[in-house]
Amino acid sequence: MLDVVETKIKECKETEIKTPSGNAYWKYRGLRFSTSEGVLCWKENETLLFRECNTHSGRWLPESVTCKTRDEPNTFCPNDLLEIMMRNDNPVCLKISPHPHQYDDAYCHGSNVIIPLDLSVPDSDLSIAVTKFLSSKGINRFWLPLKRNDTLPLYKVRLPGTRWSEIFEGSIEIADLRSNKNCLSTIVVHNQKNNSHQNRHTQFINEVTHCNELIHSVCIFRKKLLSRTGCKENFGALSYRPAECYGLEWNHKSRSRSINALNVNNFFEKRNVLQLIFRDLISKSRRNEFFEVESFADEADKVYVVLMNRKEEFKILHKNNDNEFPLISEEIVPITNNLVTMILKFNVELQQLVLIVYNSRFIWRIEEDDENEGVAIFQDAESQEPSEMLTGAFKHEYYRFLQANHTYEDFVNDPHLQMGTFIPDKLLNRLNEISEMLNVTQKRSPVIIIKIYSSDRLFQELSTKKQIVSGRIVSISIPGFNTELPDIVPIALHVSPDEAKNKNDSIELCHYWNFRNWVTDAT
Repeated sequence: MLDVVETKIKECKETEIKTPSGNAYWKYRGLRFSTSEGVLCWKENETLLFRECNTHSGRWLPESVTCKTRDEPNTFCPNDLLEIMMRNDNPVCLKISPHPHQYDDAYCHGSNVIIPLDLSVPDSDLSIAVTKFLSSKGINRFWLPLKRNDTLPLYKVRLPGTRWSEIFEGSIEIADLRSNKNCLSTIVVHNQKNNSHQNRHTQFINEVTHCNELIHSVCIFRKKLLSRTGCKENFGALSYRPAECYGLEWNHKSRSRSINALNVNNFFEKRNVLQLIFRDLISKSRRNEFFEVESFADEADKVYVVLMNRKEEFKILHKNNDNEFPLISEEIVPITNNLVTMILKFNVELQQLVLIVYNSRFIWRIEEDDENEGVAIFQDAESQEPSEMLTGAFKHEYYRFLQANHTYEDFVNDPHLQMGTFIPDKLLNRLNEISEMLNVTQKRSPVIIIKIYSSDRLFQELSTKKQIVSGRIVSISIPGFNTELPDIVPIALHVSPDEAKNKNDSIELCHYWNFRNWVTDAT
């Protein structure tokens, strides 16, 4: 007869540790290992502190711990910026040069507020908060991100983006316009009528300045701090550090060598940046998922993974082949000095010089290592598929990538579809076959460039000089291959009910640009 001894699990009791940052709680939630809740505890060597619940004795191991906490300098701004909290609890982020320096065009790239140009009222809350902060740092003069060249008297904004080359409309003395002072600085003057702080008045005096003078730079960032330029899907970067992309990587096997996984220490070093990316750039359906930040082995060589989510909740699970979790990752990408590229080409058919303008901010470049071979755009997408919101002139629109093994029917019947296109497997295989037949041994696999324009501003009818296109404009190119492709490239464009009613022939609803006007002899 076999005796069965029932082993009763003894749960560890909740314990509490007081820290300068608040109370840390250890609670048993059915898992062998736990981190603290309320306040996250760290060891003296800056590694994460976790304890084991011995369910035989009902005691935490180790029984006694020292809880070290991290002090965060900022609540919202990245830690390499300074932070001012306004009276309405809206933070303002500042980048201030540690020392006076000559004018540097690139120092304030990514900032989106120019003081005093952007202040409708000099004594606004923002002005008072910033000038008070600068006064505490002993700064009463700083560069404005404006400059002129030797041939034109106009000072223009030097911040990349929508304000690039915006003309400064402030008053400048005629004598200064004739000088060789090509930069602008501003001087902060505090006028105080009496000893009462309420009567203190701030005045900004703009002054033309030699660009080689030594003056502080003050850059201001409000609200939008992120950029997608150059980053892959579900990744983003700070507007002033666009080469450093951060995000979640789900596909471990196809992960590029340029992508590095971050551990829990890295996360908290870049905490505010990563929280911004989770909030603004990662799709809603995935932003609360748990991701892997650490792993360790116990005395029996069992491997455990430490998981956390954007709410900074932790789980420690036994690792096996069935559970694979996304990784919080960093990728350093090459950034071109100029987003806008202009190419002047002679068009034989038109017998004209044609200026072609490319803006890399609106280009997806799909490499052979990617599974993605196309893209679809949706209006107010409610699909279960992960989608990413577009910015700029694309209002309430989302995109997701398509793969070469898709069929046209996979997306064309979606009621929210605005535009979709992809390069089918059949076409890709034919292109490779042609290269092999011609013994083109050095030809690389096709690189697909898809450009989607939110408006037709670059496509002016030469005869009428009007913009007449109401829908989206898509351009697809495969560099190195002729325009006569061996198979079709499917393109789906949204047609409104009114357009469909007025035009029975689909050929009248599809146009292509021949560098002179929009024509309807597309196939």
